[in-house]
Amino acid sequence: MVATPTGPRMDRLARLRSFAEPSSDIDTGLRRAAETLCSGPLSGHLAIVITEHDTRVLRIDLSKPDVEKWTESHQAESAPDLVVLAKRDALAAILRGELSPLEALFRGALRYAGDEQLGVQILRELSTSQDAVFEPCREDGW
Repeated sequence: MVATPTGPRMDRLARLRSFAEPSSDIDTGLRRAAETLCSGPLSGHLAIVITEHDTRVLRIDLSKPDVEKWTESHQAESAPDLVVLAKRDALAAILRGELSPLEALFRGALRYAGDEQLGVQILRELSTSQDAVFEPCREDGW
């Protein structure tokens, strides 16, 4: 059994810059994040599955500043490089910079599949500071 980190150390995990205001919706936050990602060096396709009352699947082409609803024609083009499944409330908190994606992962509010390296690169592009991404790991000697 693996211990799940809790307490003050979780507060030190990298968080995203704020892409959404408390009053804005998830789509606005995701679009702002997509705008940031398309200006960077990454390429590929990200699928975001938002779960809870109604499941929505969104697609972000890392070379474009928009978010689209995932369709069967997208699936025919290519499979996503990374799939992120997130509970609606957790995703909103992540986009507001209030919750670390890693903490959401530990809590079971976020899961992912696919290219893990791409996920790390996306986190680095969107986080408050690139140094913060792995700071707790460095302190533990990883």
